[in-house]
Parts: sequence; C-alpha cells; structure tokens
Amino acid sequence: MNNKKEKALTIVGVLVLVVMLIGATYAYFIPVNTGDVSEDISATSNTTDNLSFSISNDITFTVTQTNFQENGTDISGYATAQAVLTPNNKTGEASINYDMYLDLTTNGTVYSSTNTNHDAELILQVFNGSNQLVALSNLGSQVTSDSGVTGYDITGVTGLITLLDSHELSANNNQTTTENWRVVITMINLDVDQNDNTNKTVSGELIIQKESQTQTYATFISGPDFNEYLDNLVDEKNEEHARTFVRSLTIDNQYKNSTYAVSNVTEVTGDEYPIYVWFDSTNNTIYWYSEAEVVYTNEDMTDMFSDLLYLSSFDMTGINTSRTTNMENVFYHMGYSTEGMTYFNLGNDFDTSNVTSMCSMFDEFDVQNINDFYLNLG
Repeated sequence: MNNKKEKALTIVGVLVLVVMLIGATYAYFIPVNTGDVSEDISATSNTTDNLSFSISNDITFTVTQTNFQENGTDISGYATAQAVLTPNNKTGEASINYDMYLDLTTNGTVYSSTNTNHDAELILQVFNGSNQLVALSNLGSQVTSDSGVTGYDITGVTGLITLLDSHELSANNNQTTTENWRVVITMINLDVDQNDNTNKTVSGELIIQKESQTQTYATFISGPDFNEYLDNLVDEKNEEHARTFVRSLTIDNQYKNSTYAVSNVTEVTGDEYPIYVWFDSTNNTIYWYSEAEVVYTNEDMTDMFSDLLYLSSFDMTGINTSRTTNMENVFYHMGYSTEGMTYFNLGNDFDTSNVTSMCSMFDEFDVQNINDFYLNLG
C-alpha cells in the first residue's frame, strides 16, 4: 500500500513540475516515464506555424539637377519585403493572411507647370517576384510612361497606401513558402521642363504584418462560483455521477437559456460571448460550449474542478488559461472513485505564465489509473 501511495505522490509531483515548466517556457513538453503506476502514459507536443517578415531599406531619393536632367533618364528608389511561412510539424499545412502598406512620409513632387496634360511624374510599381501587381484599385488605373514604366501615378501623394489587403499565404507538405516583394518608385523624366520638382524629396517605408483580426472571446466565472455551479448541476443524490468533462462542438437550443448559461461576472465588456454548460445523464458527461473563438478561464481558478470525485476523463481542450493568476486547488480531490482518472488532457492553451499561486493544485488528485496524460502545446 505504501509503495502504491509513493508512486501516486511521484506522479503528482511530476504534474506540478510540468505545470511550472509550462509557465516558464510555454513551448515544448518532454514525455515523462513514471514507472509502472500505469501501463502507458502518453504525451503529445504540437509545434506552431512559423511566420516571419523582413523588410530592407526605406525608399528615399531627392530630385536634383545632377541626377535628373532635362531629356535624361528616370530615377528611382526601391525597397524589398519578404514573407516566410513554415507549417507546423503536426499537420504539415498552414495558411495565413497578411497586409502590406507603403507609408509615404514625404513626397514633394508636383505636376510641373509645363506638364499641361498632368502626365504621371511619379509612378509606383509593386512586384511579387517577377510578376507585377496590378490590383491596386485604391490608386485608380495604371498608366504607362513614354519610357515604358507601367504603374500607378502617385505624384504628390502622401500617407499610407494599401498594397496588400488580407493577402493569403499558404504552405503545404511540410514545405516552407516564401514570397518576395519589391516596391519601386520612379520619377519619370518627361519631355518637358520639370524644374518645379528640383530638390523635391520622396521618402517612404514598407510595413508588412499579419492581418489584424478581432477575435471573439468568452470568460468563465471564477473558480469557486463555477465549482458551486457544477455541484448544483450534477445531482449526486441520484448517483448521476459526472464521469467526463469535455467541450461540445454543437449545442441544442434547449440549453440556450439562463439556467444553463455561464457568463463572466467580473470582466464583462459587452463584447463577450456566453458559455453554456450542461450535464447529460445518459452518458454522465459535463459538456461546455461557446461560439467564441477564444475561451478564457477567470483570473481566479481556485477550486474550479475540485471534488469531481467520479471523474474518469477530463479534457480542457479549447480553454485558455493565460489570464489566470490563481490556480489553488484547481484539481483537488479529482477522480477519487472506484475507476479513478484514466484520461487527463490539459489542452493546447494551458498557459501558467501569469500564475502566482499553485498551492494544493493537485492535492489528493487520483493518478493511479491514468493511461493518457496530454499537454498539447500548440
């Protein structure tokens, strides 16, 4: 008996250590072999998609009598940008959207007084590799100079110009995808007197970034309040013992009412989505569901899942703990039934980087029968 208890305590210690390491690194999980306490403890690790951007120098030049003589050649400046996407090791596929802008901070060019037709004197071109981008509708139609430069007339234009809006970049078969961009601004030498543009400067910088998205979110009520809610939800007197806790991908309309809705009571902003929780007595499962893209635990997770004595399968997939600061007694006294806990999954978003207290986090947590223990850090 003492030997079995010692082994159980060993696993609890490992769990606490691993959780602390998650807070320190939040990167990878190393499988731990705890001996013969269970037949097969497996751990999975998913790396994330790797997206990177790089930009060369800014675009800048000044029109002078030396570099821009009448009947001479065009002058230009350019900058390059690169987007690189490497898919994660698990799926081998990735797809993201990104934006690219040209911020023209200085553009002193004007249409010369002798340029009565207002022919383009400053032209913008955007190339993806050797292919020229021809879809900048915010700049009107393309023009072509007598010297053969085709692009968009930006004479006198300043400010932010959208070059790419939600541009999709995909990578497949575990292969890295790279896109190379070149943005060129050319001062066109017309067959007229352009002294009005002498000593005028053009300066701009490229901005490339992942598409900004406004995510929908929801937040669980505090740990003590949620635990009390579960006590009332599961009628232990009729021995409808909860055996499983897991996310549901769908919800019946019968559960979309105030009886089953669990909403955040401490950080309501008006933008949060509800979280629905219900108990299905036909399979002894506690389900939760939310239409939010990100579902957070409360800052205070104290006792959130404590005293779920009959739980044998626990899955936190879809629950993000990055905002939590208190995890005291979160898993206290879980799984103390005849069968015991056999499946324990903390999900992809179990982040303890902001946690300041884990006191008694796994006290009296039944680990003797665990076959599968997962930390999927994606």
